[in-house]
Amino acid sequence: MATWGSQKGMAYTKLVHVAADKDTKPSSTNFIFNGGTSLQQVLRVSINSVGFYNNIYNIYNDTRGANNTYTYQYGFNRTFTLTPGFYNIGTILNLMNADLVAAGAGGDVSWTFNPITNYVSLNVVSAGSQLVLNVPGPNPPLGLMTTLGGGVFLETKNFNAMPGVYQGATFPLLSGPTKLYLRSSALSPCNGIQNDGVFINTLLALPVTAAPNTYNLFDCKVDSLCEISYKIPRNLNFIDIQLTDRYGNIMDLHGGSLDIELRIWCNTI
Repeated sequence: MATWGSQKGMAYTKLVHVAADKDTKPSSTNFIFNGGTSLQQVLRVSINSVGFYNNIYNIYNDTRGANNTYTYQYGFNRTFTLTPGFYNIGTILNLMNADLVAAGAGGDVSWTFNPITNYVSLNVVSAGSQLVLNVPGPNPPLGLMTTLGGGVFLETKNFNAMPGVYQGATFPLLSGPTKLYLRSSALSPCNGIQNDGVFINTLLALPVTAAPNTYNLFDCKVDSLCEISYKIPRNLNFIDIQLTDRYGNIMDLHGGSLDIELRIWCNTI
């Protein structure tokens, strides 16, 4: 942490840099910053900037759930699973088709992507196909099928005597998160209430505009738009920080750092 103090009217301003990396516990996106006794009688806080490497996987099995697997029958029940990571649609479908070939369905069933329409399709060639998509039973994993386009892909469907081209309902959902949220109970103004009556701790919504594996920087140009004011001065001895998606799931930067610069106004130096 580095601080610089200057007097502004009746308050002192301090610039605080919070940096978390792979060695931060429990993680660089969920930690507590120790402000010691230097952040006392705080009147307001402005979030100058937030930066992080966009190392968030688009195929995952983490706090968000799992979108890396699906099940099917071809002769017997089978499960296909992708290792979490960064994928484009071509790589995913190549691996899925290789799995179908290994199952003996290579000339019978295939997954394709139309680069003009941007839709994924399941092509069933043979009228005698043995394919059953999504193994019958309670709660088959549908994360990967949702990512590929949903629609018919979410049904438990027997394709015997049903040759044809079956298209997903949406484009593949591989962009990853487009917006993340910086949260802190210590810094929260506690003046926002969710529909269930719980006080929210969201400080900022951060657009994710950087390509995978590149640095994403949010730089606030106007203090008042990124400022938190307190009716009663606070002592910020410990500041909890979380970087989450819209549902509150902690994001994994896979070793990437999270850098936050705060401008803090205090009654004391």
